Amino acid sequence: NQKPVVLSRSDLERDDSCPFKAHAVEHDLVVDAGELADAGTEGHDIISEAMPMFIAGMEEREIREHIADYAMAARTDVQQIVLDALSRGAWLIANEICRRPDGSSKDPEDIMQFDGGKDRQSGQLARDFLSGDETTAGIRLTCEVDLLTTGYREVEAVMHDWKTGFKEWDSDDIRKSFQFQFYSYLVFAEYPGLERIQVRIVMPRWRYTAVTEFDKRR
Repeated sequence: NQKPVVLSRSDLERDDSCPFKAHAVEHDLVVDAGELADAGTEGHDIISEAMPMFIAGMEEREIREHIADYAMAARTDVQQIVLDALSRGAWLIANEICRRPDGSSKDPEDIMQFDGGKDRQSGQLARDFLSGDETTAGIRLTCEVDLLTTGYREVEAVMHDWKTGFKEWDSDDIRKSFQFQFYSYLVFAEYPGLERIQVRIVMPRWRYTAVTEFDKRR
């Protein structure tokens, strides 16, 4: 059997928004990166390192200090961008990691999946669409969530996404976003018992969180 063709969220979104750019990136005609992208990766890595610390019992204050301290030690060429994105909003990230939306403390068992997680807690999600023909490859849709936690009830989950760039998101942006429609689709596929996903876009640079919900029944 042929292996499925792997299509990530970023591949599909790039093709949807600009097929020419998608072709150019795929064939190494342009580099789809830059200083802001590198800073975003650096910032995400710093936050991801805090997740095992929370699971191991680290307190919210310690998580906040870890994020602020490691932002100061970021890669030299993007350090100022990372600092601007994370340092003043470290408390917001720590709050999202350690507390439920109602303000109560999270339990490490609330953590379902996260970027950098191991085995079942890996942030990777995938769904295969097989061709039904052994000579034709199927398709595998993939994405990686930043943080997925349990909700108030068994039929709910909360998806946290760290946005360290300059865009200021609101609830309408989230609902219209290819990224979060796609992510929600794969989360619902992975957890068929879920009925609702609360999506929380965390913007430490601007020190606020935008929130909306996706309901499978609508």
